[in-house]
Amino acid sequence: MKSSELGCLESGDLRISGELICKICQDLYNSGWVTGTGGGITIRSGDAIVIAPSGVQKERMQLEHLFVMSLKTREYLHKPLQALKPSQCTPLFLAAYTCRDAYACIHTHSQEAILLSEVFPNSDYFSASGFEVLRHIPRGSKRNGFYSVTDAVKIPFINNTAHESDLHDSLKAAILAYPEACAVIVRDHGIYCWGDTWQDTKMNTEAVEYLFQAYLRSRKIEY
Repeated sequence: MKSSELGCLESGDLRISGELICKICQDLYNSGWVTGTGGGITIRSGDAIVIAPSGVQKERMQLEHLFVMSLKTREYLHKPLQALKPSQCTPLFLAAYTCRDAYACIHTHSQEAILLSEVFPNSDYFSASGFEVLRHIPRGSKRNGFYSVTDAVKIPFINNTAHESDLHDSLKAAILAYPEACAVIVRDHGIYCWGDTWQDTKMNTEAVEYLFQAYLRSRKIEY
């Protein structure tokens, strides 16, 4: 790989973030939370954010596929040499960064999130209590502490749209309306989840998805 193909991803923190994205994409694929080119992920490095593109199978993601954007100017600092399109998730990732000062954001396409849309067809949010995994879900940010087993977590729903980028306004509104949530469920689609570090973002996603699974199984809803 020539350094000219990687640009600012050649070394330093941006390269580390890019390598993490490639590895986490494989983990998400192996978990069944993304398939094919679906889903998305971004990790922050100072003023820059590294973003996985559209059109690349998640388990095959490589450094040369990634985009780098400035959070301040919203201009791309690096684009892949291949004819790849920026992720349609980008405006939604930016909402998590600006509204929550997040460090990373993950978008999954899990079946559990889709099923919850059917279980809570008329609710503005998914709610559950009594599950041990709640101890690992932050109240919006780990700076605010974590839920207890007896607490009722609330994770908001937003309606899906024909184009993912059109979800920006409703996602931003949900983030602001539910300050103690670290995720938003897009009905019949998946979730967006964020955290204070890339590790927190990964663990928050795993904890929320685990909660969905446990809740559905407790209700004896097969998937």
